Amino acid sequence: MNYIDCAGKSGIIERFKYKIEFNEIENVWIFRVYSLETRTNEFFEFQLKNVDDRTAKVIMMSHHGDPAYVGKGIAERILEEGYRILNINIISSSISNSHKIFNNEWMTEDAFKFWERLQSKGMAYFDSKNKVFCYRP
Repeated sequence: MNYIDCAGKSGIIERFKYKIEFNEIENVWIFRVYSLETRTNEFFEFQLKNVDDRTAKVIMMSHHGDPAYVGKGIAERILEEGYRILNINIISSSISNSHKIFNNEWMTEDAFKFWERLQSKGMAYFDSKNKVFCYRP
C-alpha cells in the first residue's frame, strides 16, 4: 500500500492509502484511495486510460458521494502521483463530443471545475485544438 498526504478545503492535512492496478484488457490504470479514518468499503477512484506511449487520459475521478473523500484534495494529489509514478503526460476527458477518442469519456461539471482550479494554480492549461485540459506538473 502507498500513502499520500492531502490538504482539503479546510486546510487540514489528512493521510490516505492507495493502491494501483492495471487492467490490461481496457488498458486502464486504476487508483483506489482509502481513508485511514473511516472503515468502509468505499474509496476515491481515479482512472487513467493510455492514449499512446506518452499520454494517458483521465476517464474517471469520483469520490462516490462518500463524505470521507469529498473536499479533501485527493484528486489533485492522486493526479500528481499518477504523473510521478507513470511518468506520462496526463490530459482530461474532452469537453467536446466531437473530440472524444474513447466511448467511456465525458467531462462532468465537477471535473470541469477541478481542471479549471488546476489551471488557475498554473498546474494545467487548456488545449483548444483538442478540447482537453493538460496537466502541468
